[in-house]
Amino acid sequence: MNSFHTMSPKASEIFVEVQLRKDRTMTGFLLANKRQIVLIAGLYHANKSLGILLHLMDLDTKQAKSVNAIAFERSKIGEQDADFVIFWQ
Repeated sequence: MNSFHTMSPKASEIFVEVQLRKDRTMTGFLLANKRQIVLIAGLYHANKSLGILLHLMDLDTKQAKSVNAIAFERSKIGEQDADFVIFWQ
């Protein structure tokens, strides 16, 4: 995320737009598949408060969803980010 902050404001805006489109595209794929799927993605894409889960709730609120994360022990990750967290040394 540090490199994100060193971008120009215009580049940052484009970067965020691309990431949102990626999230929406991944969400469409998840909803189109009729089987259960495990999505392995970076924390920002899988984050409950800003990632794919928001798009899932927007497009289909009927399906059960949970965010399970694996994070390094010193990571700043909380309840707002994932339902379950496994910390790794």
